[in-house]
Amino acid sequence: MKTLEELIRENRKLLDTDEPSAGHMRRFRNKLLVKAGTRSVIWYKRLDNIAAAILIFAVLAGALTISIFNYNATGESLNITSQNSELLEVEQYYNNMINKNILTIKNHPLAGKSKITTSVLNELKEMDGSIEQVKNDLKFHPNDERIIDALINQYQLKLEITNNLLNITIRNS
Repeated sequence: MKTLEELIRENRKLLDTDEPSAGHMRRFRNKLLVKAGTRSVIWYKRLDNIAAAILIFAVLAGALTISIFNYNATGESLNITSQNSELLEVEQYYNNMINKNILTIKNHPLAGKSKITTSVLNELKEMDGSIEQVKNDLKFHPNDERIIDALINQYQLKLEITNNLLNITIRNS
């Protein structure tokens, strides 16, 4: 199969029958000169676009840097993240459930007489100290998943203990 280039060479005489109109070369040369003069304008437009892109990149990088290092003198984050608001909801839920269980246990007629009940209630007060320690750690590392998990685990454990104590207290009555 012949290539396009070979076909053009073989049929050149058939293809070269028409000559360009008079003045074609002059008009062509004028168009080239006009375009050559506008190249500097195009270069400046490109330079403006490049400068604008660099400026936008610098502003975004600065905003990102500020948001990453947005801490006050104590190390607490200045903005409340959605994770912390969710953690607040979790904390309120567990505290409500735990306090409800403790109130039910304390209001039970046999609760004050049982050594187990008083011992477990004292242990729960000690757990409050460890929960406060984890909360203090969370202030300095607000987005550390390990600390958040430890806090939630403490609340779950405390709720489980109060549920077990409530079941034992009700069963023994």
